[in-house]
Amino acid sequence: SHTQYIWLSLKAMDVTYIKNIKDGDSTFNGIKRTLSGISAKILSERLNELQEEGYVTRTIVSEKPIKIQYSLTKKGISLG
Repeated sequence: SHTQYIWLSLKAMDVTYIKNIKDGDSTFNGIKRTLSGISAKILSERLNELQEEGYVTRTIVSEKPIKIQYSLTKKGISLG
């Protein structure tokens, strides 16, 4: 179905997110800038899932304006 196709495409994008973090685009906005056509909501949801799955860690770097940085865990590094 169409929904399954979208879900599989999003999962395939995980490699792109992980590569971006590995290559130094580790802030939310940095990752979003390198991807075309993805909404902030979808990116945020998937990064949260990657964090829950143990591939990335999330750190709040500054409060005002809020700046969030992502880092790869050992598990995440093993994918990249």
